[in-house]
Amino acid sequence: MEYAKSLRGGIPGARNAALVLPALVSGHVRPEAARWAAQDARILDTTLISRPITVETTPSGTHTTMYRGRTRWGGMFTNHVLEKAALYFP
Repeated sequence: MEYAKSLRGGIPGARNAALVLPALVSGHVRPEAARWAAQDARILDTTLISRPITVETTPSGTHTTMYRGRTRWGGMFTNHVLEKAALYFP
C-alpha cells in the first residue's frame, strides 16, 4: 500500500481518488491477516484508499475475506467498489 501511495503525484486535493485492492492469495492465510482484511478501509492519503483482501485456496475451495459491512467513507463510491470487488472476490 505504501508503494501505491508513492506513485501518486500532483497536488493533494487537486486529483481524483484512487482505490487499491491489495490481495493476499495463499494456501494458508493466517487468522490475523484475515481479521485485518475484514476491517473497514484504510485511508492512506486524502485521495488514496485501500481495501485489503485475503483469498485462501484449499483443495475443497476458496475462502475470501474482505470488508463487506456498512460504509463509513464515501458512501456511493464505496458501495460501487464493494460490488465490483465482490465480482472478482466472491
